[in-house]
Amino acid sequence: MKSCIKHLSIALVIVFLFSLVSVSSLAASGKAYIFTINWTGTGAIDTTAAGSEEVLRHLWNMGYDAGMYLNNSASEGYSVMPNSKIWVISSHGEPGVLHMGGSFGASELYADSTAGGTNRSLSNLATSSLSGVRLVMFSACYSGVTSGEYGNLVSMARNKGAQCVVGWNDALRNSTSNEWIRLFFEEANQAHEPIWECFNYADYWSSYFGPSYAVEDLKNRHEQGNIALYLYQ
Repeated sequence: MKSCIKHLSIALVIVFLFSLVSVSSLAASGKAYIFTINWTGTGAIDTTAAGSEEVLRHLWNMGYDAGMYLNNSASEGYSVMPNSKIWVISSHGEPGVLHMGGSFGASELYADSTAGGTNRSLSNLATSSLSGVRLVMFSACYSGVTSGEYGNLVSMARNKGAQCVVGWNDALRNSTSNEWIRLFFEEANQAHEPIWECFNYADYWSSYFGPSYAVEDLKNRHEQGNIALYLYQ
């Protein structure tokens, strides 16, 4: 009887250790950047809720080294993109352009442009330089729409190798879009669902946090790449 108990105890310890190894092997890793802005005056907006502690905690729990980066220039956002696993921005946008920096017009990130200074263009990234980036999210008005002058942010990031990229084809309501980001990462962390299910979850629950027209705008997305990807692994 004692021998059976001993063998059973050893078996349970082995199973427990194996489960720890299994969970560890599934954990995600790498940098997750959430770029936000807080401006007064022209273009006044505060998107810091997109990088709230709750959002960061979901990313930390999945294994990412996550942080919020406030009022960073386009050159700063551009420089870390190839080394990130998740790259998110909540800002003002227009077709082919994301507004960054400490004030409106201070710094722009383009899909395709020759602009210099603190501005940057995704087209200047090396081929396949974003192949290690699991998710790029451009949470900004018209960030999924193609500009005749500057191209398309989503397509350019995907062409540079990003595994999954999402932008929006309509104007976004700031409070609702930031809540959508929280819900998206909540589902990725707590339910371990693939990206497309996280989209659906955020779409559904956003209806409780904003007007119906704002939620419909959030559903009008431009998605490219592997939406079946699991972010928690």
